Amino acid sequence: GSLARFSPAAASSAEDAAASPALQPRRALPPIVLDSVMVAKGGQPLLDESAIAHLPAILRYARLVTPNIPEAILLLEHLAPCAPTKGKERVATTVQHVRELAAELAECLRVHHQYTGAVLVKGGHLEEERRKRHVSGDGETEEEDTVVVDVLCNSEGRLFEYASARVPTRSTHGTGCTLSSAIAAELARGRDLEVAVRKAVRYVHGAILHAPAPDDATATTPLPALPS
Repeated sequence: GSLARFSPAAASSAEDAAASPALQPRRALPPIVLDSVMVAKGGQPLLDESAIAHLPAILRYARLVTPNIPEAILLLEHLAPCAPTKGKERVATTVQHVRELAAELAECLRVHHQYTGAVLVKGGHLEEERRKRHVSGDGETEEEDTVVVDVLCNSEGRLFEYASARVPTRSTHGTGCTLSSAIAAELARGRDLEVAVRKAVRYVHGAILHAPAPDDATATTPLPALPS
């Protein structure tokens, strides 16, 4: 497996993005995970919007694209003429919204850009999703967790959810990049996509759990690597 990052370091402008697919496709490509780095955790843009129109030329080689919620919305706005909310401000505040976003983006990329891969929308921007953790014998909830839910829409349009308990920490810089890299590593081991994503989500969650607290309580520090 290999990881491709559509990011300022690789394509910060339309000219850079247009040059990216100039390389001729190899006879047999490994599974490619495209980490569409366009919007930072805090909402800051990381990519000139003029470059987004060239993303489909790179997408054609990918097995999976992994936008966060703002990036998925941005991709729909720029690449999906069939989007029913085109021209309107779109928000995603619930897991159901993320499900719809993943399914709509995957379908529109297939229809309009011949994309045959899958879409994983990372749900870290949703702050208040809660899920039952323990259920008593009489069926009543004993406790709930605040969770992060990532939603995968595979190449057949099936949806898969991956829920992890949210960890109160600021050691989260690079979580999206780490997740995409871990998925690429699992695909290289021959895992099915759904299994690769599940194992990668668990790996990232474990790394967050074991991350040391930053010295500065207001700082966001990089996610540490864990043995696989």
